[in-house]
Amino acid sequence: MEPCTQCPPGRTTDYSPGNGIFQASILDCKIPAGSGVFSAEAAQPYDPAAPSAEMRAEKCPIGFFSTGDTAAGTPTRNPSCQKCPAGQSTSEEGATACDVCAPGYGIPACKAESKSPADCQLCDFGTYQPGGSLRCTSCITTPFNHPTGDKYVSYGVTFSKGLTNAETCVPRYAQLPSPAGARLAINASLFTVTSKPLVECIQSCPAGSCCIAQYEVQGDTCKQAVLTPVGPNSTDARLYYKLPPSSIIAAAGFKENSTKVWGKTQPAGVYARCLMDEAWVAAATAGLVGTSTNPALVEETDMAKAVEWNECATETACRIKCEANAACWGFVHVPGKGWATRGGEDQLGTRSFVVSPDFSKALPGLCSPGQPAPAEPIVKLPCAAGMDSMFDCKEPCKVNTYNDGTKIFCVECEGGYEAPRGASICIKIQPKECPAGYSGLPDCQQPCAAGTYQDGSKGSCTGCPEGFTSLPAAAACNITIVPTTCKPGKGNAPKCDQCCRSLGKYNNGTWGECQACPEGQKPNKKADGCVDVIKACPPGKALNLAADACDIKCAKGEFQDGSRTTCIKCPLQDQTSEPGDDGAAVCFFEKCRAGFGSADTNCSIPCSGGLYNDGTLKQCSRCPRERQTSKDGKKCIFETCPRGMSGDNCDVKCTDGKFQDGNSNECKSCGGNKASLDGFTCVVTSCPAGLGGSDCSPCPEGTYNDGLSPGTQCLTCPTGQTPNLGRTGCETNGVESDCIPRPADSLSLSFDCPRGWTLLPAGIWYDVRPGKSCNGAQQCWDMCFFCDGRPRYHDKFLSSQQKTTRHARLRT
Repeated sequence: MEPCTQCPPGRTTDYSPGNGIFQASILDCKIPAGSGVFSAEAAQPYDPAAPSAEMRAEKCPIGFFSTGDTAAGTPTRNPSCQKCPAGQSTSEEGATACDVCAPGYGIPACKAESKSPADCQLCDFGTYQPGGSLRCTSCITTPFNHPTGDKYVSYGVTFSKGLTNAETCVPRYAQLPSPAGARLAINASLFTVTSKPLVECIQSCPAGSCCIAQYEVQGDTCKQAVLTPVGPNSTDARLYYKLPPSSIIAAAGFKENSTKVWGKTQPAGVYARCLMDEAWVAAATAGLVGTSTNPALVEETDMAKAVEWNECATETACRIKCEANAACWGFVHVPGKGWATRGGEDQLGTRSFVVSPDFSKALPGLCSPGQPAPAEPIVKLPCAAGMDSMFDCKEPCKVNTYNDGTKIFCVECEGGYEAPRGASICIKIQPKECPAGYSGLPDCQQPCAAGTYQDGSKGSCTGCPEGFTSLPAAAACNITIVPTTCKPGKGNAPKCDQCCRSLGKYNNGTWGECQACPEGQKPNKKADGCVDVIKACPPGKALNLAADACDIKCAKGEFQDGSRTTCIKCPLQDQTSEPGDDGAAVCFFEKCRAGFGSADTNCSIPCSGGLYNDGTLKQCSRCPRERQTSKDGKKCIFETCPRGMSGDNCDVKCTDGKFQDGNSNECKSCGGNKASLDGFTCVVTSCPAGLGGSDCSPCPEGTYNDGLSPGTQCLTCPTGQTPNLGRTGCETNGVESDCIPRPADSLSLSFDCPRGWTLLPAGIWYDVRPGKSCNGAQQCWDMCFFCDGRPRYHDKFLSSQQKTTRHARLRT
């Protein structure tokens, strides 16, 4: 058995364990996707003329792709790397498809959603793309030297499409750099005075023209001079001015207490080329277009002698000479005179600006075709892919020529290849027409179908004109048709001059007469079919009668739920609607009234059980921890507060003798003869006569309480006095009391106590000593009365308070 042989580099085999059928010969050595056959000896290494299985495979380079070899079980077809179509490229080596745009190409902005390299086109004016992207990048916006400061900026422009780097961008508005002077020293007769302020004067320069704007502080005037840009092949008189680069232009402005203006003087290597008419030629010849850049001639009084003609012999030589001299703003060419570089001059209160063409506005863009094109713009060499040097690289390559982006001029395609206008590559020539009656390039084996023809001048078949037809494989339509049907929307064959829609009917093109629509339908706008009569619009929409379409969106506060064709107002108070992309379909409560929730059920559920709504919510919301719902459901309160505190938020102290013992959120009165001193406990504050202490018990022996003084303390009698029997007052020692205790077993009717009454204090009742009256017993007034409360002594000794207190003590 022969040993296995290694496949050529870059190739592999289909492998099936235990089965060598896919590894039988070198023809089973396949090329993976992203690679292609390669031969260093071939004229086109990645596309050799005679590929074979012995050749190695390599990853496709940038700009090429390969889908790989054949399926398992078939021999290699030796695929090569294919070049991406014009405008397309790959983001990396070894690509299986073209996934980005080629340098200088990008997907236009009007195709914002596209990510397909098939949409790649030349980058428009004002943009560039160095490669590896699907989008072109706009030139940067840079500071613009402005007399009023450095806040003004200029956007960037280019003078060609399909550019690949930012160095080709220049600012559209640029001020003459200070080394060249304050102004270009161009004769005033060549300007047109405007009444526009400076910024408007500069920005009003035509998009497709060269423009010079000169601002003069005195009078606050701005002058304009507008010239036509021309290409490099022009032989007329021309003016050139150099431009700074957008990428490194410096900001400039006035310093405080200074009239100096400074700016970046480095050129971009880009010059505007502008046509000079007779007036300009005469002024240039007389030395009135700029000043000499030769210091020896600056003071020359004869301006014509200050022009040093032929100091450079060609446009290229003048560019080099001007770029080396910061005092040079450009040069002129006058036929018969030659070339001369030009500088400016300083003059207080004057500033010169150059405004270059903006061809993104003057020429048809990728997204705005149809604009008229002015004079040809300027472009820096070499030319972009598909562009020629004529008119400064703006003119597309002619048919059967190409430029791959590395050449100054478009070159002709080799034999057997061709290219359309503006091509970056040449392609093999394919047949453009088939024999008469046939189609299907390139083999032309498909006969034209009946009703079509091909006269031998095309590669595809064409439909016969109206009223004629043909047999299969016909070279001409030579059979006349008498119409029995009309075009869609028409009737009355064979004239077919009746509009079906005017009859409320339709014709889809299969009849000669207009037809009535089925019940519940009506003709569409073209009357080539029927549509349902709209009885209800989709939710959120209303019927537009003029357009016969449900394209009116229900507004805020209206709705349409899909059951009608009109929007109606929300039915309930406080309801509204929110129109989305498809209008408002339902009404809802943005918030429920205070104390209620559940916007989904018309805010009909009261808030309770730890839930509340203060009128700002759609649903009842849960109260914070330790709080409960108020009775009206509108807020959250503390159901119990710390001792001595009250209120919904437990932030009010109990005062005025009221208390809260920690089981409520309200301060309450103690009741009776009690009050609270600390806000959370009740204490006795006064006792009836004869009683004292915190529990109002009988005063101890030797003390008394007359019940008139505030407090609960039983007092000691003054010296020489002792408490009376009821301990309600004091008596002088040695004086017999008028009050004596009545025996408890006394059954005197006048002293019987009725039901509900009791004897106080201590179950002992007192009577008046025989022969005495209560008139002289004021100190024991509360003991000298009957059980039913009738006094035993004269009322004049009793105050209203005493009467009330006595009566209260008898009640059980």
